[in-house]
Amino acid sequence: MLQLGELTLALTLLQYTAKPHHEVRTFFAGKFSLQRSWVKETALWFGCIMSVVSLTSLLADKLIGPEDAYDHILKEILSDGPTSSLLCFFLYSVIAPLSEEMIYRGFLLTGLSSSMKQRDAVIISSIMFSVAHLSGKSFFQLFIIGCTTGLAYCQTGTLASSFTIHSLYNAVILFTMIRS
Repeated sequence: MLQLGELTLALTLLQYTAKPHHEVRTFFAGKFSLQRSWVKETALWFGCIMSVVSLTSLLADKLIGPEDAYDHILKEILSDGPTSSLLCFFLYSVIAPLSEEMIYRGFLLTGLSSSMKQRDAVIISSIMFSVAHLSGKSFFQLFIIGCTTGLAYCQTGTLASSFTIHSLYNAVILFTMIRS
C-alpha cells in the first residue's frame, strides 16, 4: 500500500512540477538515437551494478561477518503461497522501482541537474535514495544502486533504462531470497 501511495505522490509531483517542455508521459520516451541504444546501456549498467554490489557484499562479509540482510517479514510473505508471492513480486519489482525512479531520477535528479553539475546531482539524489530506504546496513549498496541508475538515466535520457535496472535488481534479490 505504501508503494502505491508513493507512486501516486510521484505522479502528482511530476504532473504539477514538471517544466512545460517536460510532460510526465514523456519521461519514459527518452531521447533515442542509433548511437545511444538504451537497451545496450541498460544491460551494461545492470552488469555493473550486480558486479559492484556482489563485491561489496563479499567484502562486508569478510570484514564484518555474514549477516542476514533479508527482511524476515518479506521472507514470510514470499513463503505464504503463490498469490502472495506474485503480489509481492509485482510490488517489489514493478511498483516500487517505477515510483522510486520517477521520484529520485525523473523528478529529483532532473531538478538538481538544472542547478548543478550532473555528477553532483547524481550523488545527492543517490544519498537521498539511500536515506529514504531507512537501512543503515545497506546504505552503501543502496548508494551504489542510486548512482548506477542515476548514471544510466543521464546517459540514456530515458527512465526506461533506470527502471529496468532497478526492477531487475529487485527481482534478483527476491529470487535470491526465495531460494535461501
